[in-house]
Amino acid sequence: MFNIILYFLRKNQIFFYTFLLLFLFFYSYFLGFIMFDISDDFLKDLFFILITFLIFWILAFYFSFYKKKEIYILEYEKEKFDFLKNVIIDEYSLKKDKNIFEKIETIKIFVNRHFHKKSLLTFKILKVINQTLSVYIENLKEEKMIKKAISSTSNLEKAKFLKSKFSKIKEQNNSLLNILDEYIFELGSKKLNDKEVVLLEFELKNTIDLLKNI
Repeated sequence: MFNIILYFLRKNQIFFYTFLLLFLFFYSYFLGFIMFDISDDFLKDLFFILITFLIFWILAFYFSFYKKKEIYILEYEKEKFDFLKNVIIDEYSLKKDKNIFEKIETIKIFVNRHFHKKSLLTFKILKVINQTLSVYIENLKEEKMIKKAISSTSNLEKAKFLKSKFSKIKEQNNSLLNILDEYIFELGSKKLNDKEVVLLEFELKNTIDLLKNI
């Protein structure tokens, strides 16, 4: 939640700057109270004014943030996803299109079209594609390390073992991409009825188990 609040303040900078201004006023108030001989009446009036402004700021923040909290959460998650997408594509030289991120975004579009955003099935679909992405990225990292190990070794047996391991990881990632393609086909081919929803849920459970055993 703290990250969402920071995102809100970044997108609504007036709240950030007014909070900073209030903080400076309170800091100056307590500094003046300690270091300078100022009349008690003036300090009381000033403190009352500062507290009043702070209460108004808190109320304005509360209603502005919580009124659109879900929107800010979605926007923050999308920004985080896009940042990860750009980092991974650049670091591992993935194709700009038809990569795992594009497939996940396509699945999310179909999920939002067919199911309620807060439904259990939506949660399970998002969970499985996030698991898929995590496994895929871990495999990319391992591929990169194995490539370095192959290029730095002169031992033929070790090189053969590493190449075999590299091929296995490559196949795993191709399997993950194929799983996502199947979801896209399943979700995009037709309007799902209740029986098909139950079947898709069953397939997702099996896929989650498959991912855990990779």
